[in-house]
Amino acid sequence: MNRRLTAALGLGLWLAAVGGLAALAASARPEPANPASPHYVVFYFHGKFRCPTCLKIERLAAEAVRDAYADYLEQGTVQWRAVDVDRPEHRHYSDEFKLETSTLAIARVNGDKVAGYAKLERVWELVDGDETEFARYVQDAIDRFMAE
Repeated sequence: MNRRLTAALGLGLWLAAVGGLAALAASARPEPANPASPHYVVFYFHGKFRCPTCLKIERLAAEAVRDAYADYLEQGTVQWRAVDVDRPEHRHYSDEFKLETSTLAIARVNGDKVAGYAKLERVWELVDGDETEFARYVQDAIDRFMAE
């Protein structure tokens, strides 16, 4: 076989392999959630001024969500939101979720309406203990809520 033909065949095979891998990678990506379809939002509600414990709850909860729900986060089926309820555009959450203090909550959202929610109140008693137990509590509560 002459050199040009060998080089052309080699290049063609390489391009086909790269194209095939790119197509495979694109097909393996999760589809984004339809905004009108039900999805879940894990909210961490806080005020403007935050104590070290509040910051730790937010950090541990965000890690627990990110670690257990990475695929869902990428798909948009689960979202993480830290919300400052002292900001005028977020004050409605205080009434909607009956907030009295910094709160971790999971909500089922249909379109732009909250269809139900649960507060994860034990985070306050678990925050200074074992971080694995904290994460397990958060993940189990989210799993139970999503299964309802």
